[in-house]
Amino acid sequence: MKSEQEEKFKKILIEEEKIVSNQLKSIAVQNSSDLNDWIPKIDLDSDGLAGEGEDAVQTTIYQERVGLVAGLETRYNNIKKALDSINNGTYGVCLLCGKKIELDRLNANPAAKTCKEHVDKEVDVI
Repeated sequence: MKSEQEEKFKKILIEEEKIVSNQLKSIAVQNSSDLNDWIPKIDLDSDGLAGEGEDAVQTTIYQERVGLVAGLETRYNNIKKALDSINNGTYGVCLLCGKKIELDRLNANPAAKTCKEHVDKEVDVI
């Protein structure tokens, strides 16, 4: 049985997953062969082509979306992993040292993968 804290974080993570998913869907499409991968959308005219003189604008928009998608995709995947860890009973455990992740850290970031001691190494944790 899950603790009240885990249930609380699960609700927060599910809500956050919806928000991040909607943000991603507005600027990207999910890769059908890898659901953890999102591909930025390219805006085209109704005929399926960029309008005359719009190539530079479309390129700029696409480049901005690449950066946005990368950040949102990371957040989305971290949320999914946190939800999986709740379901398999490993939520709130640092992936580097195995200690419990501090409650204030989880309150600040329910998808945290590391304790405070290893926060600077979290990006290295897959």
